[in-house]
Amino acid sequence: MEAPPARGGRKSGWRGEWAIPWDALGPKPVPGLKVAFNLGIFRAEDEIQRCLEGTLAENWRLDQAATLLFQ
Repeated sequence: MEAPPARGGRKSGWRGEWAIPWDALGPKPVPGLKVAFNLGIFRAEDEIQRCLEGTLAENWRLDQAATLLFQ
């Protein structure tokens, strides 16, 4: 399976989509809800690690996580 073109039309990179199981987590996604969020990815094929930028912390540090604000 070929990866879709990255930004700028380049044929490199990848993108992903995740579903959040709100029923299992508890809070309902309503406007104004703020949720601590962090993301870390390990790509096994080339042993690359990526993380959500902007928090300047390890991805397990939820005290320094990003915030999702629902609209």
